[in-house]
Amino acid sequence: MLTSRISSLPLKSILPCSHLLSPLRIPTRSLNVAIIGSGPSGCYALKYLLSSPLNSSNNLRINVFDKCHTPWGLLRSGVAPDHQDVKNASNDFEAAFEREEVKFYGGVEIGKTLKLQHLTSTHKIIILSHGCSTSNFPSLTSSPSPSNVIHSKNIVDWYNGVPGVIGPILNSKNGVLKVTIIGGGNVTLDISRILLKSVLKCPSLEESDIVERAFERLRREVGRVEVRVLNRRGGMQTAFTIKEFRDLTKMTGEDMGINIKKEDIEKSTNEESLTELDKSRPLKRLWKLLSSVSSSPTTGTIANLSIEYFLNPYGYTVDPSTNTVTSVKCRVTELEGEPFKQKPKDTDVEVDVETDLVVWSTGYKGEAIEGLERYFDNGVYRCEGGRVGVEGGCRLYACGWIRRGAVGIVGTNIQDARETVRRVVEDFEGGEGEGGGEGGGVEEVMREEGVEWVDWEGWKRIDEVERRRERKRVDEQIREKIVDVDEMMKIGKYL
Repeated sequence: MLTSRISSLPLKSILPCSHLLSPLRIPTRSLNVAIIGSGPSGCYALKYLLSSPLNSSNNLRINVFDKCHTPWGLLRSGVAPDHQDVKNASNDFEAAFEREEVKFYGGVEIGKTLKLQHLTSTHKIIILSHGCSTSNFPSLTSSPSPSNVIHSKNIVDWYNGVPGVIGPILNSKNGVLKVTIIGGGNVTLDISRILLKSVLKCPSLEESDIVERAFERLRREVGRVEVRVLNRRGGMQTAFTIKEFRDLTKMTGEDMGINIKKEDIEKSTNEESLTELDKSRPLKRLWKLLSSVSSSPTTGTIANLSIEYFLNPYGYTVDPSTNTVTSVKCRVTELEGEPFKQKPKDTDVEVDVETDLVVWSTGYKGEAIEGLERYFDNGVYRCEGGRVGVEGGCRLYACGWIRRGAVGIVGTNIQDARETVRRVVEDFEGGEGEGGGEGGGVEEVMREEGVEWVDWEGWKRIDEVERRRERKRVDEQIREKIVDVDEMMKIGKYL
């Protein structure tokens, strides 16, 4: 979900300015644009705006707001620590923030820290790119959730250094931590890989930017680990990609094993699934690897991963004395429906999966900024080609997850942001960019409201501190992230 080899494509190779719209009615006064969110979609939108005809008269002013005190969104807080090749996509965005017409406001949550009306009164255009950061977390109990049941967001935020995150309970029995992950996407494999690498003491994890609070606890509290990944459908409907799974197969050996039940593979080859297989080259490659692993299962001495299919969790066995789950109750499923629309149907067969920790890796959903609820539906903004509507005379647009839902890889945002910026340009040419605030006063408003923020120079100071040798476990470590907001503000606050 979060990975991509597309990290540093030159903007001109993606969308030359002449491909936007020309000729354009050039703004004679400042055109103030606010981008809410500095993740990949917001940053790609920023780059397209800077290269568009809207910036040809040097009147464009772009303010990028983020509720986090640091930029880059999920590149920093979502992509796995050992995937630095993906995280390095941020290198392609840095030059845009160095431009004099661009300002960064970290630690400013629109709708809470700063009211929406303060933005609409100071900008003509707002691009909503604040992502989907709420856990899509089904509950299987009517009582409070057991303490060892979490969403993937909790553990990902924990090992990626999001401030204020405590992390999971790692209480194991007999020295083996049994982890059950429900859902089979790339985030599931990220979490599995981090847990497995930790007990295997892989140098690539030690050298990554996994924060010390997670690295130290995993090393200290987990000696052996067994990860079971539960999927409701079959192997042909696997959500993770071959690259992520192949990386795990390369880790196998005496210490680590991977297992996929042969009966799950056989059950996956129903007629409808074979039709799906026949029409997808990527699925053919993945299926070949899944089948190979199934035919040659391995068992490790300290780390094991089991990918299991046709299991639908419906409840827990809970120890009332500790309010912890001891097993996940599942019903065996079978598929029904036509190709590409198959759904799991419960049978009467039940299975109990013994566990110490339950992680629901079931995706994310978006939330509307306060004041924009009327434009929101099913976790995304309703929009046409990126255009959302008008609020207080200010035109609203959306791109990224908050426009299309929490799907796609980093590179998916390229086309998404390009289309949104094209719509901005078209609207301005058609005279629909009139109205809204003149801008130039947002910082004055923020000071009046007592809002403090981290600017771009402040972020660079934070970045420099995080990369200092004295903070690192080993010389090769990328950085040791600051996980305390007060410390961030002490270093990066704009005065």
